[in-house]
Amino acid sequence: MKRFGGSFGLAVEHPLPDQIKDVPPAALSRLIDRRIGDGLGMVGHPQWVADNFASIEYVLLVPYSWNRGTMLRCNAVVFLPGTTVGRFPIDLSQEEYRDLPTLSGRSATTRLGDVLLHFPMLPLADANR
Repeated sequence: MKRFGGSFGLAVEHPLPDQIKDVPPAALSRLIDRRIGDGLGMVGHPQWVADNFASIEYVLLVPYSWNRGTMLRCNAVVFLPGTTVGRFPIDLSQEEYRDLPTLSGRSATTRLGDVLLHFPMLPLADANR
């Protein structure tokens, strides 16, 4: 299976990982600092994360493409109290991604349920009224 991604549009001969990562806020900050330091890809939104750090309830990382053929470009979905959600791209090495905790079990159901609350509901079909 080929996946296309990244700023160079390179064909990558391996699929994207199919795991969603459940990332502690401190780990997200370390990943951002690492990207700033090594200059190897998207760094996310360092100032926004710093400004909101104390309020971050949890972070999900969802890979969506490859950057430069080796870095995973992920959506960082950041949940704050209430209905506030932020989303931005960040690049991770395959090793960084692999070493993060995977979303699973009841946590997955709860977290993904929270995600769905942020999508608008379509109006009911006539047959359902």
